[in-house]
Amino acid sequence: MRKHLLLLSLLLATGLVAQTYVAPGDGTLSQAITDAADGDILELVPGGEYTESSAYTFGTIVDKRLTIDVESTEEEPDKAKLQILTPPDGESTIRLFEVGDNASLTLRNLELDGSYAGEMSAEYAVTFYLGEFPAPTTVNNIRVENCYIHDFVSDVLAAGGSEMRGNLIVDSTFVDNCVVERTGTSVYYKYCGAHYIQVTNSTFNTISSYGFRVAGPAESNLPEHTPSALIDHTTWYNIGTEDGREIILCAKGPHLGQWKVSNSILVKQINKDKTVINIKETLTPDQAVINNICMWDVGNRTWRDHPVSDTLNVDPEFAGPENGDFTLPEGSPAAYIW
Repeated sequence: MRKHLLLLSLLLATGLVAQTYVAPGDGTLSQAITDAADGDILELVPGGEYTESSAYTFGTIVDKRLTIDVESTEEEPDKAKLQILTPPDGESTIRLFEVGDNASLTLRNLELDGSYAGEMSAEYAVTFYLGEFPAPTTVNNIRVENCYIHDFVSDVLAAGGSEMRGNLIVDSTFVDNCVVERTGTSVYYKYCGAHYIQVTNSTFNTISSYGFRVAGPAESNLPEHTPSALIDHTTWYNIGTEDGREIILCAKGPHLGQWKVSNSILVKQINKDKTVINIKETLTPDQAVINNICMWDVGNRTWRDHPVSDTLNVDPEFAGPENGDFTLPEGSPAAYIW
C-alpha cells in the first residue's frame, strides 16, 4: 500500500492523474465513469454502497485508464459495495463493467455483488466491448485487487463471446488478494488473445464451471497473442458445481508463453473425469511448471509431460469450508504451501 501511495503522490504532483470523490448512492458511480478522463481515480467511500437502477451496467470504458478505489489511508479499508439494482428483464445482459479499445480498468478494495433481491442476477463482473460493430480491440490492463466478488450467474472476467475471436486482445490481467464465491469461471478468456495473466493470493469457492480458462490460438484465432500465466498462492474449492470442468485449463495451443501453477490448494472438483490442471500443447514441456500443489477429492491428475514437483494428494483440513473459512489449522499437511 505504501508503494501505491508513493506512486499516487508522484503522479498527482506532476498533474498526470486526477482524483474524483464519488458519493455513495444510486447512479453516482455511473455518472462519474461517464465524466472521467484518461488516468482518473474515482475514490469511493469505505463501506459506501453504490448502485445503478436505471441501466444494466455501471459503464463502458473506452480510450481511457480508470481506477476505482476507496478513499482511505488504511492498509485494509472497508470495501465499497457495487450492485446493479435494475430489475432483470430476461433479455438484457447485466454486467458491472465493459472495457473497450485502448482502455485499462483497476478495481481495488471493492465488493462486487452480482445479486438482485437475494438471487444471482448479473451475468458478469467485467466483460469487453468491441464497438457497435465488432472490430479489432486491444485492452491494455485489467487489475482486480483486494476485492470480494460474489453471486454472478456467469463469469467474473469474461471473454466468451464468439465475436471476440480474432478481434480481442487483453494485454495484461492481474487478480490479487481476492475472494470469489458463487460465480462462474474467474477468468474466462475463451476467445481472446492475451499476453500475461497473473492470479495470486486469492480464494475461489463454489464455482459453477471451470475455475480458470484461457484460450489458445485454435480458439482465439490470434496465434501471436498467447499468454504467459502465473497462478500462485491460490485456493480452489467446490469447482464445477453445474458444468463440471477442469479447475485450471489452458486450452488448444500451441502456447508460446511460460506457465506456472504453484503453492496452491485444489479441493472438491465435481467432475472426476476431468483433469484437475490441464495445460495443453505447449511447444516444450518446460513451458509449464506445476509445483507445491495440494489436491484432495479431485479428478484426473495426468499432467501431460510438464515438470511436476512437490505435490500432495491429501485433505488440507480447512477450518470450515462450508462457511467460507479456508484457514489451515496447525498441523495441516498442506501448511508447507503457505
